[in-house]
Amino acid sequence: MNTEWVAGVDFVVFMQNALQFLAANLAATGKRSVPPGEPVTLPIPARVAEVKIIRPDGVEDAIPTGQYQTVHYSRTRNVGTYRVEPGVSGDNVFAVNLFNPTESNVAPVETVTIGADGGKPRMAGVQVSKPAWPYVLLALLALLILEWIIYNQRVFV
Repeated sequence: MNTEWVAGVDFVVFMQNALQFLAANLAATGKRSVPPGEPVTLPIPARVAEVKIIRPDGVEDAIPTGQYQTVHYSRTRNVGTYRVEPGVSGDNVFAVNLFNPTESNVAPVETVTIGADGGKPRMAGVQVSKPAWPYVLLALLALLILEWIIYNQRVFV
C-alpha cells in the first residue's frame, strides 16, 4: 500500500470535516448563526471603547471593549437578528436561530399521538395483596379478651 496515497486521503478527509464544521456556522446569507443561549465572539474595530449590540426586541446592550480586538456576548436567548454598532464590516450582524426543524415547526397539528400504540386503553390483571394488619389486630384483640377472661376467673375464685 502506498503511504503517500493514504496520507493524501487522510488530508482530504480532514479538510472535508473541517469545512463541514465551519460551514455549519454560516446561515444561507453567509452571516454567522448560533443557537439560542450560545455565546458569540465578535470582532470589533480598533480603538473603540464601547460597542452596542441591538437585540431583536430593540434593547441595546453597551459592552466596554477594554481595548481588546474581540468581545464576548452571551445574551442570545431571543431568536432573531442582532446588530453590532460600530462593527467590523461583514461581522456586524449575526443571527440566533433554532436549528432543530422539529422545534422550528410551530404549525398546529391535527391529531396528537401518545405512545407507540396511540394511547389505546388496555385491561390489565393486577394482583392486589391484602394487608396483614387487620389479622394481626384481630389476633391481639383475641389475646386481650383471653387475658381478661383469665384475670376475671382468678378474682372471683
